[in-house]
Amino acid sequence: MLHIFDTPFEWDIEWLLRVNVDWRNTPLDLLMPLVSSTLLLWVAIAACAALYLARTGKPGLRPLLSLLLVVGVAAGLADGAGNVFKKSTDRVRPLNALPLVHHRDDGAWKQNPADFAQGKSTGDSFVSSHAANTMAVAVALYAMLPGLGAARKREALAQPAAPAAPAAGSTACAAPRPSPALRLVFLLPLMVGYSRLYLGKHYPSDVLGGWLVGLLAGCAAVWAWRKATGQRNSPA
Repeated sequence: MLHIFDTPFEWDIEWLLRVNVDWRNTPLDLLMPLVSSTLLLWVAIAACAALYLARTGKPGLRPLLSLLLVVGVAAGLADGAGNVFKKSTDRVRPLNALPLVHHRDDGAWKQNPADFAQGKSTGDSFVSSHAANTMAVAVALYAMLPGLGAARKREALAQPAAPAAPAAGSTACAAPRPSPALRLVFLLPLMVGYSRLYLGKHYPSDVLGGWLVGLLAGCAAVWAWRKATGQRNSPA
């Protein structure tokens, strides 16, 4: 069944070439490789965690570790599930399959010639692990961050709070009254997904599939956390 993803769809190629060829510009040539670097993501998370601890001190350690645990589990689940899809399909990456595609090689931009012929018969393009992992992280952050401040305050006051009872008909991933600003975390997978097209690494359906895998992985990690701790709102 998964072999329907061995070859890209027509709209895959059309939109890949729009992003990778038609919509190129110098600022994006500089920005997209940075956006696509997962190392920068983890450095940013570590920096934010360090700043949070510097501000809150010891009372903030426990809720922060809970947050990082769920984020790590979500990313791990997404990465593992993504690898299953990669090994179950044989889609060749655009940079190895299509003429005119721009890609990075040894730190420099290159473009496939117009007469470029695909040299590989198998590949690991579907799904995008970058898209899956960043979506999983975004879901985990969206679900966990609302309770971070409240948990820190309880730690500081040494007043344990009773777990909140789930509302009837609620879903495992529902976050109570999330701040509209918190939705900005989903810019992360959106930007990373776009960067994978810009770099010629993936087709749009690779990214869409990765986002779906990441969404499910993030929801699973949050659900498991709430189930294990008897909380609906984590870690509040």
